[in-house]
Amino acid sequence: VKSYDAKLRGNSVARLEYLKDAEFLAIQLDCKFELAMIYQYLAGVYSDGFNGTVSKYYADKSIELLTSLNYPKQLREAKMAAVGAICAKRDYKAMLESLVAMKDEVLANADKSYKIFFLDQLARSYDENNQTEKAIQIWHSIYKNKEISSNTLAHMAYAYMHINRLDSAYMLIKQANGLPHGSTDDYLCRNVEYLILEKMGRTSELTKIDSLRNLASQKISEETKVFNLREFHV
Repeated sequence: VKSYDAKLRGNSVARLEYLKDAEFLAIQLDCKFELAMIYQYLAGVYSDGFNGTVSKYYADKSIELLTSLNYPKQLREAKMAAVGAICAKRDYKAMLESLVAMKDEVLANADKSYKIFFLDQLARSYDENNQTEKAIQIWHSIYKNKEISSNTLAHMAYAYMHINRLDSAYMLIKQANGLPHGSTDDYLCRNVEYLILEKMGRTSELTKIDSLRNLASQKISEETKVFNLREFHV
């Protein structure tokens, strides 16, 4: 509860410390399920902090425990935490392979909202692996007449840029900019917008967008500096 509250307040240091305290207690009390979930949360913290190596370490520990305990729903989520860690390491080929391996089980057993989340991640992975048309087809199939986040819109805009449909890409990124989002998504949106404008030849607008992109980057650095300063040995 304290870790979740720290997450809402954007306090990554407190969030990490609470989870490490919880890990110690779970080990002392031999609470295997609770420990598996703590490892999953720790994987998410380090993934958010762009430390894919440590994130994968914790995700794998969660997967190991949940496999032995036979909790399929939580195991599925731990495997997705591992995918997030792989993404943080920018190993998009391995990310796609992991998602494809999970696809049949997820579509057969997960609830509707989780299937949408999973397919969204699969679409992003297809785009990163030069299968953009397949990615766009998935996005349109799951988000037709549904609410969509600025983060997903930015990824869709990036995909349309890949296939040189620049008007569609620009429309999507402007829509993404108009939605509420934090500094990480702001940087993503401004970076994609910069690339689209550059490809469109609208060079007079690039200085302004670059300035906004740099401001977002500075905010991210301030929010995640704990992950750059804290040394962690696995």
